[in-house]
Amino acid sequence: MNILKSRKFLIIAGCSTAVLIAAIILVLVLRSKDAYRIVKIFEVDGTASVERVDTGSLDPYANMVLASGDRVCLDTGEMTLRADEDKYIYLEEQTELVLHATGNSEHSKTKIDLVRGAITNEIQNKLIGDSSYEINTPNSTMSVRGTIFYVRVYEVDGIKYTNVVVFDGNVSTRLVYKDGTMADKEVSVTKGSEVTIYEDSKHTDYVSDPAPIDFEALPESVLHVLQEMIHDGSDVSITEEEIIDILNGLDNGNYKADTANTGDDEDGISEDEGSDDSTGGDSSEGTDEGSDEDENGDGSDSTGGGDDNSTTGQTGDNGSGDNTSNQSTGDSQDGTGDNTGNGNTDNTDNGNTGDNNQTSDNSSTFTVTFMYNGSVFGTQKVGKGKKATEPSLDPAQSGSWDFDFDTAINADTTINWK
Repeated sequence: MNILKSRKFLIIAGCSTAVLIAAIILVLVLRSKDAYRIVKIFEVDGTASVERVDTGSLDPYANMVLASGDRVCLDTGEMTLRADEDKYIYLEEQTELVLHATGNSEHSKTKIDLVRGAITNEIQNKLIGDSSYEINTPNSTMSVRGTIFYVRVYEVDGIKYTNVVVFDGNVSTRLVYKDGTMADKEVSVTKGSEVTIYEDSKHTDYVSDPAPIDFEALPESVLHVLQEMIHDGSDVSITEEEIIDILNGLDNGNYKADTANTGDDEDGISEDEGSDDSTGGDSSEGTDEGSDEDENGDGSDSTGGGDDNSTTGQTGDNGSGDNTSNQSTGDSQDGTGDNTGNGNTDNTDNGNTGDNNQTSDNSSTFTVTFMYNGSVFGTQKVGKGKKATEPSLDPAQSGSWDFDFDTAINADTTINWK
């Protein structure tokens, strides 16, 4: 009898122990699920790499789990990172960042050091508890609670810039000085606004106060990302119809670069200057300097740079837009653009290029290009009859823009720094 009782006790004890062990394992499993964060490459298509401490270079692939401290680079193509199932990071080409992700779902700490390039951030759910999402650039830091925004870092003539564009929510920004200290003042960028920060050899500051977003200056890839977000139900500060209009404009060659952004072409002219290769001539030579607007409206060409009867891409400029040839025509012998070539039609351009300061009056907006030392310092899109705005940031400590900013803009205009 005693033996039976002992066996029964051992069986009960063994069962209890097994239940206890199972419970402990279950708790550990549940805790381990929340003990670390999953940050991975959601999509990748192009030339990219991942540099991992103590491991070296890795070839990225879809669903690749990233470790905190990984340096992610995208040279060409597309790449999207995903953290915690509700945070997406869309990389632009030529982007390099270092990812720091710690904590768990309730106490997530995400920090991105954006070394170069640009990223679009989509935080679908508002951060809870003491969770944080922070982006650091060479001259600024920003934090959010839940939002959709774009950050780009770039450099022009030795000046470093950070552009922050907020499509939804609110982003708090602070300046970071060369010695690593942060400004006490915090500048909030709200939905539909953007701000640019600059750092030169002496100063770090905001180019201006937050201003409405210039969507035409955004990369096409960002517009497509916003379009997908709208389809998914996000309420961003632009409609799909407006995006489509901008994309159609890009397809038609009406590209606008963001202010203070330059194309480092050898001839100092960015690709968005509106030149058309179909003219058969090199419009980058002799078209920027020395050109004047035709104030008389008689179609006279004030550049004096075209050969008589030439048909290699030069057009006779006409201040009113009338009698512009459908094909490239040379300046007539009397220096006027009237009735040159054949197939003349009123107010048509059809790809012809002439002086950078001349364009058909059919255009509702014109491009104002700011030039510094032979390079494009920035561009503006100005409505017909409106006035150009003097850039808030000067390209040099001495000098000024050689232009009267009270002048109405009625043609593509080049303004030089003197």
